[in-house]
Amino acid sequence: MTGNPAYTVFVDKTASGTGRPEAVLSGSKKRLAVVLLVLWFPALCETHDAHSGNDEARRQAQPWLALKNALTSSNGADYFKTNLQDAEVPGGANGLAFLKGTVLSSEPSDQPETLVLAMSDKTTQEVTLRLHPPFDHTLTAGTEFEFSGIAKSFTSDPFMLTFDLLRFRISPRE
Repeated sequence: MTGNPAYTVFVDKTASGTGRPEAVLSGSKKRLAVVLLVLWFPALCETHDAHSGNDEARRQAQPWLALKNALTSSNGADYFKTNLQDAEVPGGANGLAFLKGTVLSSEPSDQPETLVLAMSDKTTQEVTLRLHPPFDHTLTAGTEFEFSGIAKSFTSDPFMLTFDLLRFRISPRE
């Protein structure tokens, strides 16, 4: 057991046998989302082979995969409502100021108000970003887009996590 005024973490290696952390937190949802991402453990997510040779890519992918794992679990909707809704993600968790995805589409294309991103790979729609105000330039499919946002809604089937955009960086195309 690890203690901190903001949270207490229990790693259960006997009762459930999962070795996954369970956090009991006090304070705001914002702190909760940050703490849960900071507490990433390798058992929480599977690292894809595409990330195995690149430490930075792995560091970027692990918090997203842990978050997606929690949301796709049997209590994912409750997890979202209790822990993520209206929280800033990643909020500095795991040393990350931004999550990184790949733009799949933007609507409207000339001054986008909405972006759809792939996070786990380069083709699967997983995140919708709402842009207020709209961008004043075009973002093409395939652009790497780093963001921090406020989690607003979630659907499990099909999986989609929607954020209001707070901050972003656009990576140059390789």
